[in-house]
Amino acid sequence: MRTPWQKLTAGDLESLSEEEFEELATQVAEAPEDLRLRVMAELERVSNPEVLATLVALYGDPLPEIRERALTCTYRLGGDTLAEEEIGALLTGDAVPAVRAAAALALGVTRTATARALLEEALEDEDADVRAKVKGQLQLLG
Repeated sequence: MRTPWQKLTAGDLESLSEEEFEELATQVAEAPEDLRLRVMAELERVSNPEVLATLVALYGDPLPEIRERALTCTYRLGGDTLAEEEIGALLTGDAVPAVRAAAALALGVTRTATARALLEEALEDEDADVRAKVKGQLQLLG
């Protein structure tokens, strides 16, 4: 990476390769919370699909806000068929309803049979908003 990762802006991130995003993911995972939040804010402004390599790593962040925002970015980018199992695990197992709801959106947008099966597993979620997101995504899948 040409710029120290702590100083990367969305403009810098647009030109990174998948390998550089993977390196960034490793570095961000070990960073203090305030730096992870700042990097997440920059990642939200990126349209380069290679950013998915970093977003997948952030699905496991200890801070629910970062997990939710990473999933929302994945949704905005059209989903990640390579990470459907990880997203499905968040949909059915994350303790935070907002994270589960974001996972439903990130899965549904991929429009795959795997996504459908994972969404169907979450139809009985205890949270009404999560159930609504799941049902909405299943309706879009037809």
